[in-house]
Amino acid sequence: MFAVNLKERPVLVKFYSGLTKNSSWNETAPDRIIRDIVVTSQVSHLKNVLQLIGCCLEFAYPAMVYYYAPESEFLTNRLSHLNNDGKLLSWKNRLTIATGIANVLLYLHSAFSAPIIFGNLTINKVRIDQCGVAKLFDFGLSISLPPGKSEVENQLKWIHVPSGPQGFKSNIVTLKSDVYSFGVLMLMLFTGETDAIKYDEEMGGRIYILDYVKRHILNNQFNQIVDQNMFKQQGNYNDPEVEQQLLDFLDLALRCTEHDRADRPDMIEVAKLLRQMEKSVRYS
Repeated sequence: MFAVNLKERPVLVKFYSGLTKNSSWNETAPDRIIRDIVVTSQVSHLKNVLQLIGCCLEFAYPAMVYYYAPESEFLTNRLSHLNNDGKLLSWKNRLTIATGIANVLLYLHSAFSAPIIFGNLTINKVRIDQCGVAKLFDFGLSISLPPGKSEVENQLKWIHVPSGPQGFKSNIVTLKSDVYSFGVLMLMLFTGETDAIKYDEEMGGRIYILDYVKRHILNNQFNQIVDQNMFKQQGNYNDPEVEQQLLDFLDLALRCTEHDRADRPDMIEVAKLLRQMEKSVRYS
């Protein structure tokens, strides 16, 4: 994805660069592109969705064209780098980002007669504009639930997407698959990690972020997993009120990533709790 000028208007262009005649995605490529166009068009009016301007299927690689806000960037960059004002993402910023993405997932799950599973929620699918507003994009792997059904077989072969243990084993996905993926995103906002799998020096190997967080909690090492960069500007980490907010956020993330789908909350509950948390934060 890169920024260009289209008739003197700044836009973002995303090419489906892996979808060619010789690609292993060839069989599902048309479905993925069409699904991305259709679903994105249905939700582009939402504040937290990257606004679709158009598409072009005549190039060697199909392209999606989005509205571009100057100074916007990927969430992965904002977690690890200062913005133009020399600021990192604060605790308030991260709560706002989580709340915004939760609202989009809730809309997909509840606004249509056939609920839509986003399907490929990862940190790389989120951009942050100059006002700190999260923008979700790439609905190409989303899938609608059949009428009267609560689960569906994933035939688009989601790859490297944290959708929950059952999804990996059976290819059967539900709305709770999105909840799991969202919980992983919450953990990344909490820890400041930009990859769901990280290198653990203590173990001398790679570890999944959920296992990394749980291990530190069991060892009573809460302070070691909180991204201290959230508080470099405010310096209010030791505030009991802030500490309770962090604990509530972490508890919700862990509930979202429960092994059994039935133990995960619905997105309506997740979005409601995050909105409550966001309103309670006094520091920006």
